[in-house]
Amino acid sequence: MIYIRFVNEVKLALIKHAQINPTRECGGFLYGKIVREKNNIICDIDAIYYENKLGSDCEFNFNLSYIENAKKVLKQLKSECLMGTYHSHGLYDATFSDVDRNKLQKFFGENKITMIYSPTYSQLVGEFLDENGISHKARIVTK
Repeated sequence: MIYIRFVNEVKLALIKHAQINPTRECGGFLYGKIVREKNNIICDIDAIYYENKLGSDCEFNFNLSYIENAKKVLKQLKSECLMGTYHSHGLYDATFSDVDRNKLQKFFGENKITMIYSPTYSQLVGEFLDENGISHKARIVTK
């Protein structure tokens, strides 16, 4: 089983970010580490980074300066690595599209996870991309 595990304050910060403008998409970065316990992979998220950038009602893109800023923030944190990204689905439910999965495969980090939050439906979902490029649904849990 694959888990994405949050400290509650970090999860609430992600949700609050998405609710800045719940009709438009926004996104940010996830920091933490991978923990392997028995047959489980746990993606421990201990920090997020976001800027107040908004996309349209159906799309959000991470531009190069946003990505570079996220890399700089990693050096200031106690987090082990940049784990992945999250974005909101404003007016839509939190389901992964082919576009979302394609972005996950192109992510530059060594551990690839992505999350989608829907402020309209109060849904939070996550996926993990393994070393073979296969995407797996992850269960979201709070520490």
